[in-house]
Parts: sequence; structure tokens; C-alpha cells
Amino acid sequence: MVDRVARYANKLQGWGKRKRVKFKEEIDECARERGALRDKRGDAESK
Repeated sequence: MVDRVARYANKLQGWGKRKRVKFKEEIDECARERGALRDKRGDAESK
């Protein structure tokens, strides 16, 4: 029983790590898009 719980705990820990990494990647992508839009908007306003 303890072994089973330990295996599930390890699986859950791995899942959580993957989820955090993916979430961070999504946040980074949004930040890049926001920066690109800001730059594009700044270029349009300066014309």
C-alpha cells in the first residue's frame, strides 16, 4: 500500500512539474506577443 501511494505521489509530482513548465512557457509566449504588439503600435504612432 505504501509503495502504491509513493508511486502515485511521484507521478503527481512529475505531472505538477510538467504543468508548471507549460504554464510558464504560455506566460512567456504571451509576454512576447504583448511586446511585439507594443512595438508595432509604437511604430504606427510614430508615423
